[in-house]
Amino acid sequence: MPSERSKYGKNSAKTRAENRTICNNLEIEEITHIIKDIILERYRKYSRLIKYPGDWGERAFRAWLMYEVFHKLLEWPIKNIVFGEIYDVLLVDDMVRPVIYIETKKPEVNISKKYLKESIDRANHFFSIQYVLLTNGIHWYLYDTIKGTTDIISIGKSKSERIVSLFAKLHAKYYCEV
Repeated sequence: MPSERSKYGKNSAKTRAENRTICNNLEIEEITHIIKDIILERYRKYSRLIKYPGDWGERAFRAWLMYEVFHKLLEWPIKNIVFGEIYDVLLVDDMVRPVIYIETKKPEVNISKKYLKESIDRANHFFSIQYVLLTNGIHWYLYDTIKGTTDIISIGKSKSERIVSLFAKLHAKYYCEV
């Protein structure tokens, strides 16, 4: 059976429309707009205006990311989002098993292999975690714990298909009732 891509042709209007959609008709332009123009811009503005010492920036960024992207766009119910210290955020299924572990860094922090390895090592404490996501809002590293592979995207630079693929894996409908 031919794939959708070969069935309709690489450049068909149907394929392009499908590539812009993550799930539930969420447009790729919307998610990049939310991340770049709302969350990252808000972070930059607050960084200039609030000279609060400590790690307020990462925590504020994490909260905005979870609310704007994961709750509103990817439809994660608040009851399935657990904030912590060692584990920045655990997204849990309806049986309260962690399925996605999210580690955030401030946007100005360069994501390194060291941070990714630390996050993966932390995730090994839970047998149920399927994905480890490490992000600073600009760069997104999604480690698949089953396949042992990492998808990497950069908001504003990566192709729509790659962004769609990454965010589709994170939609709540695959893990809990929405």
